[in-house]
Amino acid sequence: MPTENQHYDAVIADLEVKRDQITSMIETLKHMRDAGISFAAGAANSVPRTTASQAAEIPHDAFFSMTLIDATHKYLSIVKQTKPHIELCDALLAGGFKTTSVNFREVVRATLSRHPLFVKVNGQWGLAEWYQKRAKRRPRRGTTPMESVEEIGRHEDQDEDEYAEQSEQKAEA
Repeated sequence: MPTENQHYDAVIADLEVKRDQITSMIETLKHMRDAGISFAAGAANSVPRTTASQAAEIPHDAFFSMTLIDATHKYLSIVKQTKPHIELCDALLAGGFKTTSVNFREVVRATLSRHPLFVKVNGQWGLAEWYQKRAKRRPRRGTTPMESVEEIGRHEDQDEDEYAEQSEQKAEA
């Protein structure tokens, strides 16, 4: 029974990749239409496939020993365009990013969605620096921006008792 489920999972994963590629192509065509780019006869058959050509451009060790954030930033900086989630994950692995995660794609999604360097635009990952006029993310629930900064900015050499005392004073206030 478990092997039968694995077969289903493999087929589902393959179909999801194809769905994401089709969605990406539809978004590209909509963008071209909205930009007023003419659609020449037979152009649909000549649309280049980006995944194979870009995989050849990224060296197999480009992301070796990098953090997920650094590797993703480097990849998006190289390709200079937004990328669908699955294509981004595949490119990171093809570029030598090492992981022991069982569900790497979910780890990437969760990490990037929480990091201020990355934004999701039309279902694709991009760099926030490309979209500077986009609204800033709201701080997490339950914290104000200053509380978060104070907590993160606590110095290593600060005495734990002093820190506990400051926390108590905040709680009383």
